[in-house]
Amino acid sequence: MTAANKTRVFLGLGGNQGNPLNLFRHAQQQLAEHPQIKVVATSPLYQAPPVGGPVGQPDYLNGIIEILTGLSAADLLQLCRQIEDGAGRVRTQRWGA
Repeated sequence: MTAANKTRVFLGLGGNQGNPLNLFRHAQQQLAEHPQIKVVATSPLYQAPPVGGPVGQPDYLNGIIEILTGLSAADLLQLCRQIEDGAGRVRTQRWGA
């Protein structure tokens, strides 16, 4: 990855199922191991109540990861979805947990 083809990207993380802290660490590790991604910084993590969505959800853990990447937006989205799927994410409801 050369300086000419790097894009600065901020990825928002949010989760409230299982152990979000461990899942975030795993996601960061997977991103860092990708040959076209360099993790630059991570924000502190914040706990917040859910807004909207199904009633009775647990609080969310939220944070940001800054990366430099040579991936296209579509390829980065595909990678992020693969990481989510590998962590057990199941999309059954819009704005769901």
